[in-house]
Amino acid sequence: MHSVETFTAVDGHGVRAIVFLQGCNKRCVFCCNPDSWSPSSGKTMSVTDVFRPLLPKLGIYRKSGGGVTISGGEPLLQPRFCKALCLRAKALGLTAAIDTAAAGVERQWRDLLPAVDIALVCVKSADPARHEKITGSHDARPHRVLLAFLDACEEFRVTTWLRYVLMSAASGGDEGSDFREFATDSDAEVMGVARLAKRHENVAGVELLPYHTFGAYKWRE
Repeated sequence: MHSVETFTAVDGHGVRAIVFLQGCNKRCVFCCNPDSWSPSSGKTMSVTDVFRPLLPKLGIYRKSGGGVTISGGEPLLQPRFCKALCLRAKALGLTAAIDTAAAGVERQWRDLLPAVDIALVCVKSADPARHEKITGSHDARPHRVLLAFLDACEEFRVTTWLRYVLMSAASGGDEGSDFREFATDSDAEVMGVARLAKRHENVAGVELLPYHTFGAYKWRE
């Protein structure tokens, strides 16, 4: 585990708690939580431990139609724990959401997705080559995993929102030229994400996220 926050209004509908799991196999250029990458620097917590600070706020979550969002790191790297958290949330009358960039394999998804109400999927880029650059990958496998995961979400009828970070070449500040290969604000990029959304009947919409530097201090640390 990385951390638990008991209030968010931007990670799924309604008032929600957000649970950050520790560990991620991507190295995204715009990541605001690089401290969540290492799988060995977190803390061990049980489902009971995670939900203990949430119990006094159940009425607020329920009344708003909210619940629990599991993020990271990459939650799909801990699919069994992720499923246990989702089932506990639903047992308490809350909606269960996962905030993911897609990882794992179909066997794991088929076990997890029946317990998930909402998937917030960060697509990085609809273009495999740019997706590879943004995520720090050495090949296109993470992009293929993303597409397969979106297919699985549709099969299990999980309401899905695509999340897309808009970056320009100028996002790098004084080193803006270094961001040219990562820029996602071109017409071709945006239309690619639109086509990806329209391929899946379960996609409720696309959430455009402006690039920000709120996590810059974590990179310096």
